[in-house]
Amino acid sequence: QFCTESILSQAEKEIYDLMKDYDISDRVVYLNPENGIRISIYCENARSLDLTKENDVKLFLKTVKKLHSLNLRCSSNYDFYEYIEKYERLRNSPSCFEDYEAVKRDITHLKEFTDTHSGEYTLIHNDLSCENCLLYAGENGEEKCILIDFEYAAMQCPAADIAYFCVFSDLNEAETDKIIREYYEDGCTLDKYTQVYAYIAINAFLHSNWLE
Repeated sequence: QFCTESILSQAEKEIYDLMKDYDISDRVVYLNPENGIRISIYCENARSLDLTKENDVKLFLKTVKKLHSLNLRCSSNYDFYEYIEKYERLRNSPSCFEDYEAVKRDITHLKEFTDTHSGEYTLIHNDLSCENCLLYAGENGEEKCILIDFEYAAMQCPAADIAYFCVFSDLNEAETDKIIREYYEDGCTLDKYTQVYAYIAINAFLHSNWLE
């Protein structure tokens, strides 16, 4: 399957090189950061994650936890606050939201908390959506799950990946709490809940700027 996209960065090639032996991502056989061509092995009858199917969600979270537990290291760090400022500058006009500055102050106050409680950074996907998760039948007939589209993958707190997924899946509070509990199945503390919700607020604010 040929996938011609915008020119791929060297950073994205680095990410795919890191993951090639772990059965987490699409299997890339050719990737050229100069001309933007990427060739991946086609997954027959692949489909996107279905949030209404419990087994889909379990496979997805298992794959995400595997990515985080590998503790892979790359050269790129993702700073949410740098991107907030970047999109604000690109907007180059006042926000359409009257309470923008007040909300921004609240979001900025979260930085001290996340910096203190996030622990050691590892490689995260940083663009987790149902569309970037593919499920398909493996060689032995068992259902498998892989992640695709690692354009924004970088070093960050794993809780940020869970937050992104909850935001862009439009989950309500009860559904979000369930995802957090399932991800932290070995022990979901109040601190872990708070981390995810902090990144939910930060992510939502960042992408509000991106949309504007």
